[in-house]
Amino acid sequence: LCTSTEEMARALAFVLDPVNQPVLVHCTKGTHRTGCFVGSLRKVMQWSLGAALDEYRKFASRKGKILDEQFIEMFDEKSVEFPHRDVIASNIPFRFIHGNHER
Repeated sequence: LCTSTEEMARALAFVLDPVNQPVLVHCTKGTHRTGCFVGSLRKVMQWSLGAALDEYRKFASRKGKILDEQFIEMFDEKSVEFPHRDVIASNIPFRFIHGNHER
């Protein structure tokens, strides 16, 4: 992953700002940067680390990387600044679409 924690926090703050929604999150392959982004977002959404990593592994499949999992684990969700954190964090409207599957 070629993204710093500061860049990730800025990207997450951007998509969590209701002014910028809806937002489509994607990359060319859909596993590493996107997986780290979604895993970090899940932590902001107050998912357990285990649940966030399970989702990463499910969608990354054999392309998953331990460095991505370490990034998600070490990412400090409190570094993401967005308004109304206490209200929004557990109620973020976010759907993950992968191929023909929507979650």
